[in-house]
Amino acid sequence: MDFLRLYLAVCVLVGHANSPIFPWTIHNGEEAVEIFFMISGFYMSLVAPKYSSVKQFYVSRFLRIFFPYWVALGFVIVLSVGFGVFGGNWLELSPYFSRPFEKNGFIGVAFTTLTNLTIFFQDWVLFFKHDVGGSLVFTNNFWESSQPLFHYLLIPQAWSISLELFFYLLFPFMRKLKSKSLVLILIVSLLARIFSYQVFHATRDPWRYRFFPFEIALFVMGMLSFRIYSSLTLKERSYPVKNIALYFLICSALLFVFIGAKFASVEISRLFGVLYARLLLYLLWAFVIPLLFHLFKTSETDRFVGELSYPVYLIHFIMIALIKIVMDAFGLSSNLLGIVSVVVIVATATGFYVFIIKRLDDVRNKIVIRQV
Repeated sequence: MDFLRLYLAVCVLVGHANSPIFPWTIHNGEEAVEIFFMISGFYMSLVAPKYSSVKQFYVSRFLRIFFPYWVALGFVIVLSVGFGVFGGNWLELSPYFSRPFEKNGFIGVAFTTLTNLTIFFQDWVLFFKHDVGGSLVFTNNFWESSQPLFHYLLIPQAWSISLELFFYLLFPFMRKLKSKSLVLILIVSLLARIFSYQVFHATRDPWRYRFFPFEIALFVMGMLSFRIYSSLTLKERSYPVKNIALYFLICSALLFVFIGAKFASVEISRLFGVLYARLLLYLLWAFVIPLLFHLFKTSETDRFVGELSYPVYLIHFIMIALIKIVMDAFGLSSNLLGIVSVVVIVATATGFYVFIIKRLDDVRNKIVIRQV
């Protein structure tokens, strides 16, 4: 399952680089994020029993998210300032150095700036606009703004982490619900999404995959997936993959399975449309995720690979910008951006995990233990 996490992070990376790494199509960023929401529902259900209290769960989850995020945020700020001072390109800080209050209202800029520190409500930024001379107002399409507020997000992809945080807040209470209640939440969320598609034609970004009441269905799907898995005798059997060569061989085969799933979604979309094809295939992923977990649950290699997904997700946006600058300086073809970005960013994320996140986890664990 952890290899799937890295694959999904790479899918988002490739989507933002807008440069393919294979001659065939892989999952786009929207699909990758929503499948990751399902993994979160499964994984939270898996690890929840090890926490002795709700407080301990909250402390562990939030530190697990915030420690690496704040390090990545500092990384973005330092690089942006460095390139701004010495090269005149302020990278992610550029909107702040381009006279923002001539384009946007103070409250909108201040609110977005605050979300950079808290992560919370970064998804909300995509549902508001605050053009200069106007008020902070709800918008059905953030591109209607002369300068969308999300331009002030320093790690713009972190809007999905905000949704994760809201799910973590709800999870201890949802975990106590019976499966029938979870199924009801799932159905209501899906019906609300379909109703908005059909009646309000809310099929554009951000409604497609950033609206929490619609996305809660995917988290719940992951929770139900775990409950089904935990009820099966299959979980008592183990097929450890300890040989690293065998592990990468299996992962190579799985990569083609994932790409085949994407191909299937393209074909099914011809019958039901892209949005409904995705919803149908998410049901399939609800069965794939526990199978992948069962296959690799004792693999230390897989666990390490999965740990790279979060740093890849956090740093890829700023790294792509840097890689573009370097490639342009050396006259390299932009067609190589995807491949170069994957190699450089995964390597950087490995260092990020080994030298920073892993050590921060030791601190986190000591803090969590004190909450017992």
